[in-house]
Amino acid sequence: TVPAISNSTSYIWTLPTNASGSSTKDTIIVNFGTSSTSGNITVKGNNACGNGTTSTLSITVNPLPAVAGTIAGTTTVCQGQNAVIYTVPAISNSTSYIWTLPTNVSGSSTKDTIMVNFGTSSTSGNISVKGNNACGNGTTSSISITVNPLPAVAGIITGTTTVCRGQNAVTYSTPAIADAISYLWSFPTGATGSSTTNSIQIDYSKSATSGNISVKGNNTCGNGQPSTFPVQVTMVPTGISLNGFTLTADSVATAYQWVNCTTGYSPVSGATGKQFTPATSGNYAVILTSSNCTDTSLCQNVIINGVPALNQPNVLFAYPNPVNATLLLDLPHATFRVVVYDELGKLVQEFVATGGKKEVDMSSLPNGMYFIQASNSNTLLKGKIVKHTH
Repeated sequence: TVPAISNSTSYIWTLPTNASGSSTKDTIIVNFGTSSTSGNITVKGNNACGNGTTSTLSITVNPLPAVAGTIAGTTTVCQGQNAVIYTVPAISNSTSYIWTLPTNVSGSSTKDTIMVNFGTSSTSGNISVKGNNACGNGTTSSISITVNPLPAVAGIITGTTTVCRGQNAVTYSTPAIADAISYLWSFPTGATGSSTTNSIQIDYSKSATSGNISVKGNNTCGNGQPSTFPVQVTMVPTGISLNGFTLTADSVATAYQWVNCTTGYSPVSGATGKQFTPATSGNYAVILTSSNCTDTSLCQNVIINGVPALNQPNVLFAYPNPVNATLLLDLPHATFRVVVYDELGKLVQEFVATGGKKEVDMSSLPNGMYFIQASNSNTLLKGKIVKHTH
């Protein structure tokens, strides 16, 4: 505005470069374009006789921030990836920078560099920046970001919850996991298997233990959340004990089958009870079945009469058998503690003997069955003899 100019019938205004406005009055509205420059606004009065003297106002036009340049930084990231750096060249005339980020992506900066965290639920979108000063905002620059997801949470595993030690090729599976390109399986101690798909066959060794099967999806961004499935590994107790000539399975089972170890574990006909008394000397074991699981005991040597063979393991060589008064022991070359028990388990003799032949006085003992053990820190030898006085 300018005060009313005497004798004027109109007003003539002039404006700086790229500033626009029009008026013949003492007031003018001016628009300063984005490319306008500093300069003078002038006005003078006019009537039929001509123009009056000009009045001038110097105008400083401050620029908006320049157009933002190209943003630099990776364009493909993973959900959960953090501390990703993006930068833009310095924007002329900016006093600060305004950044905008995609959904569920976090970061804050008023500088030409920003550190960005991509959350586990972040989505693809644009990162944008523009300069800012007291006059306003400049033109925005954007970069398109592709956020690749982690695999989804694994679904419920299906399969057998109770297995037997020694059971093989047991199948487990899980529904397809979204965004997974492979699958990572784990299983209890003593179980083995290999698969990169959503199905696996697992073998349970004789030493396998109960535990969890788990699976999770995997892709180039990492692993998803796992699913677990508890498995009970059933063991059949397979100990056996010998009393006299009778073998007894230590555990209760649903089925028993005694076998002859020296003939390829061949079944003994009719020997299907918890106890078994062999008709002849030999090595015997029992196959036990319980809760649909089957396992075989260790072999137990049984000597019905006579002298045991020298090549039988853990057998004490003692003769004559039956014995009348003096029993000869043939011991390996070492020191042994020798004990003698009667049929009721009562200790009747105890002594220390060195390797070689050792005489044992049985004359004072009554007739009957006796059990002899020779032991040291490395070896346990067992034998049975019959005392019979003629």
